[in-house]
Amino acid sequence: MKLIIAEKPSVARDLAQALQVPIKGRHYFQSATYYVSWALGHLVGLAEPHDMDPAWRKWREADLPILPRSWPLVVSPSTAEQFEQLQALMQKPEVTTVIAATDAGREGELIFRYIYERAGCRKPVQRLWLSSLTEDSIRAAFSQLRPGSDFDRLADNARGRSRADWLVGFNLSRAYSLRFNERWSVGRVQTPTLAMIVERTLAIQSFVPEPYREIEAYFKTGAHPSFRAFYFEPQPGALRGEAYRFKVDDPRLPLIEQRARTGEARVVRRSDKEQSLPPPKLFDLTELQKEANRLFGYQAKQTLDFAQRLYESYKLITYPRTDSRHLSQDVAQALPSVVQALREPYEDCGLHARTGVTPLGPTHVDDKKVSDHHAIIPVGKRPGQLPEAEGKIFDLIVRRLLMAWQDDYVSSQSLLDITITDAGSGDADHYLASARIAIKKGWKTLELRSSRDVAPLPPLQPGENLMVEKVKILDKATQAPPAFNDASLLNSMASAGSRLDDKELTDILRERGLGTPATRAAIIENLLQKTYVERREKTLWATDLGTRLIQSVHPTVCSAALTGEWEAKLHQIETGHLSLERFMQDIEGYVREMVDIVKSKEAPAAASPKPHQPSPQNPIPAPVPTSLNSQ
Repeated sequence: MKLIIAEKPSVARDLAQALQVPIKGRHYFQSATYYVSWALGHLVGLAEPHDMDPAWRKWREADLPILPRSWPLVVSPSTAEQFEQLQALMQKPEVTTVIAATDAGREGELIFRYIYERAGCRKPVQRLWLSSLTEDSIRAAFSQLRPGSDFDRLADNARGRSRADWLVGFNLSRAYSLRFNERWSVGRVQTPTLAMIVERTLAIQSFVPEPYREIEAYFKTGAHPSFRAFYFEPQPGALRGEAYRFKVDDPRLPLIEQRARTGEARVVRRSDKEQSLPPPKLFDLTELQKEANRLFGYQAKQTLDFAQRLYESYKLITYPRTDSRHLSQDVAQALPSVVQALREPYEDCGLHARTGVTPLGPTHVDDKKVSDHHAIIPVGKRPGQLPEAEGKIFDLIVRRLLMAWQDDYVSSQSLLDITITDAGSGDADHYLASARIAIKKGWKTLELRSSRDVAPLPPLQPGENLMVEKVKILDKATQAPPAFNDASLLNSMASAGSRLDDKELTDILRERGLGTPATRAAIIENLLQKTYVERREKTLWATDLGTRLIQSVHPTVCSAALTGEWEAKLHQIETGHLSLERFMQDIEGYVREMVDIVKSKEAPAAASPKPHQPSPQNPIPAPVPTSLNSQ
């Protein structure tokens, strides 16, 4: 017989149904061929320091850094009963093979490996790799089982992440808590993420608006409606520019205003430039979370939960915890039937005749850019009545797939350079008018955002005269940077804090992001739970506690770039370009260095302990950083 270990009871039930395993026990399903059982998430984890050495139970600076020589595994007390059942099933003499059917990814691999190792099992392992939970997909995946050894590098990646989080979390949490008499939790990923929020919060709080002025004028000609332009200072080269910002007391302001009222206005340059914007790439989890936050205000964790239910419960989409925005060639071959099943409700959006028929190009299909899982797509099953939130997420995913076959969005940017010249002195001021209009909606007919129609500029050519309808001096002030919301924070995490917008976020930077798409929502929730961050409506702000932590720890501990480099090294372990041993040597060296720095810090002056804080003699242990929530 073969023992199949799924990650959750619901997935085990789906596997049993697809394989026609009918008999259900309390902890497993059974047929003449299979046992089908399940984990409950992380049944087994890395031991805590006091499990390795009782002397490490007490928090003492002299014991730091704690660098285990081995990595014993312990069973979670809350799930010990299920682990014992799995261990008993592994030990049954009739079980000759164990099939790892946990989630197909780094964390799922770690969950299985820890259970398998803690149970002392030595039986052959096969790996089931699922991207969809439909019965056809499950049966197809079982026909393509792979040796467990094919995933040893992925397992080393997962072990490296788990051990690095343990070393950084336990050592630096203890070091900083003891030195500063604070109950602090320091994490490999959570602390750089918090640092970005603290930096933004402080920038907003310390921001002092600076007043300035702009000049705008409205021009009119013939039967065309009036249009707006702003004063600017042209530069050599292509026609472009921004509204010029005057100091409030700039003596030129009244002179320019007077020229606008009495001078002669004329068009001196015109530029009309078309721009084509191709359909966007498909969704990975981070992009789906960002889009759902922008459109519906859903928090990152909410979107993940909705997508997970669409995958597990409704079986309408492929595996959602993916970091790829591409499809493999074999998956793309099934797209015609997927689109055919789902396109009817979207026909009013003007779907192109080739939708679902013509093979997609490398923007959407590229085997080299598919990692553990391909992009999130629907499986081709028509939904029944869905809850509102799940329905919105499913609709987003379907629309994004259908966009892939539509024409480019084509727009035209028109610019007019207008001078107002004083007849007496010959002094001239420049004003820039601009308008962008859609020429071909293309894929944007499927977009949920409604864009406002902009009136085009009149068909004016250089040399034509205009009439100044009115002129205004506008009082304005500089604006503080916006507070993070889930979408913008996810983008900063994905780019490891680089000051880049969505369009500039390259695949290279994605490999160096903070955490992974599957863990970023949990990291945000963890910071909220620890009260380092708070939500104010739809935005995220650092609390005094979170700010105090970041201002006390070493800048390296807060470095998003460094943590992103570690994530890149974990990826190198998976691809065979770096060994787990070398990675752990680097992490241990970093921990030693940071602990020495903390020890060398001068302890803060004695103060009355805060009610929730430990004292150095009897500290309250920080949370164990071996789960995803403690990165």
